Amino acid sequence: MLVNIVGQIEPLQVSSYSDLVSFYPRLKGIRYNHVISVSSNGTNSSELTSELDRLALKAIRSQSELIVTTGQTARVEQLNASRFADLLIITNDVDLKIPALAKDSTHKVLLSVDHVDVANRNAIAVGKTTEPITDWFERSFMRDYASIVLESGLATAILFAKATLIDELCLTVTGSKSRQEADEAVRDFSQKLGLRGTREQLLSSESTWLYRIRILK
Repeated sequence: MLVNIVGQIEPLQVSSYSDLVSFYPRLKGIRYNHVISVSSNGTNSSELTSELDRLALKAIRSQSELIVTTGQTARVEQLNASRFADLLIITNDVDLKIPALAKDSTHKVLLSVDHVDVANRNAIAVGKTTEPITDWFERSFMRDYASIVLESGLATAILFAKATLIDELCLTVTGSKSRQEADEAVRDFSQKLGLRGTREQLLSSESTWLYRIRILK
């Protein structure tokens, strides 16, 4: 697959996620990764993403120590445990039915519940919280994990954005035939989050556009 790099003449030949790792260097802080489709109303990422986006997701996860999501997202996506990083699922559901809990994993699967009774022996209950989610997360996890990727819906991302915890946006726009259309989708989404930033890079292949944006604080 040939991938165009905005600002460079020669396209990049991409055959695996490792070809994209240099475009997502390890970040001290929190990346928010999200997919925006301008042509689909799909409910999960498999209906929205392209091969390029799936490779980029692996590259991002490979540079992370902790993946953070919610029970709702984990359920809709039917998430597996990661082979790159620990997975934290923010949820009150002690009966969450997802592949990540159905078998042993090499990395931890952490859940914000008081107890777990699942097949994965590396699943750990870290306890419920009555604090605001972002206060609890900052106190409980940000000292132990330096490089974090947030993979959640808009509501949770807004909470992290309001707490000024997001340092970088990694946004994929799919179904867009022009850069102008993709740029507009990114601007609209950034406004919903209440974030401003500067673009660090832009990759594209056919109708998929990958943005990496450094957040201004």
